[in-house]
Amino acid sequence: MEINGRQPVDDLIPGVFELYKHGCQQLWKNKIKLLLIFFIAFIIQLLGGFLGLNILRLPFSLGIAYTCLVCFPVNYGVLYTFLRAVRGDRLTIMDLFKFTGNYWNVVVASIITNLIIVYGMILLILPGIIFGCKLAFTPFLVVDLRMNAFKAIKTSWQMTKGHAYKIFFINLLIIIPIFLCWTPIASAISESSFWFIPFLLIILIIILIGLALASLYHFIVISEDLSGGNNIDNTID
Repeated sequence: MEINGRQPVDDLIPGVFELYKHGCQQLWKNKIKLLLIFFIAFIIQLLGGFLGLNILRLPFSLGIAYTCLVCFPVNYGVLYTFLRAVRGDRLTIMDLFKFTGNYWNVVVASIITNLIIVYGMILLILPGIIFGCKLAFTPFLVVDLRMNAFKAIKTSWQMTKGHAYKIFFINLLIIIPIFLCWTPIASAISESSFWFIPFLLIILIIILIGLALASLYHFIVISEDLSGGNNIDNTID
């Protein structure tokens, strides 16, 4: 059905399984680069873990600062590389650091969204899940469109209207590696020469979740453009 000669937005956006399929295609096409980008980000995050656990015997405040100023922005950078992959753009390692072009808005947005989600989790868990789904597009908006942090949060809330359940089901895929890691099969594999398989599976599924989420964002942006929607303001602040 068309409205005013335009196809409704919801009809233009794939379902969860189609988003997974699109993510799998891009994962296979860019597997080496995506794994390398994930590994670089993991090393950066690992240092943050060392600081947070005080393994390096440095002030705890330094660990908090590193997490907020480095780890959170790098996470946004990883999601941006996923977005470039699903768009079919050529990936480079430097895409991981694209967030530097809107750095302070990235820092502010990441801190605020994490605080909102944690607050929701403290309340009754369910509000935290809802907040997480509604704010899921914030990283793409502040890095890709270089939006102001508060504008990105508001826009993400609007963009996910009617799609939050898809984001929830996309993230449910993480249950698979968690379940497999606790099965007797995983225990047997970990004691064999194929011990790396569970870890590789977890990494691939985390990347696939990110690609599926980026695909959803990508198709919503396209559908808004085609249907004349006004939820997304492309103005760069």
